[in-house]
Amino acid sequence: AGSGNQDSEPPKNFLFTGIENSKDFFKKIDVFFYPTSVDSFSISLLEALSQNKLCIVSDVVKELAGIGNAYIFHNEFEMLDILKIILNNRQIIKKERSTRDRILSEFSSKKMIEKFQEVFK
Repeated sequence: AGSGNQDSEPPKNFLFTGIENSKDFFKKIDVFFYPTSVDSFSISLLEALSQNKLCIVSDVVKELAGIGNAYIFHNEFEMLDILKIILNNRQIIKKERSTRDRILSEFSSKKMIEKFQEVFK
């Protein structure tokens, strides 16, 4: 939040993307980090999982994260432990993941509309 102007230069390994095609964005990253404390249903997390990215997420989204290969943390100490493990064991990032089919079958627009309609019958 703020005026929209950066107060300082970001670190070299930090990328401000602005609005971008999500497929192009996910080609540029190795790990998707989602430390939310309030948003329990994340479209961006579903997108990351559908692109088979390694995800590090808070326990607020554990139901979604359980669909794919994600590291779930419950507090900042666990989050730091997970980050250290991944930084010290980079082959974890390259591990093959195949969550795309499951995400597409369970969270397609058609499936979401069907679930929504069931709730309001």
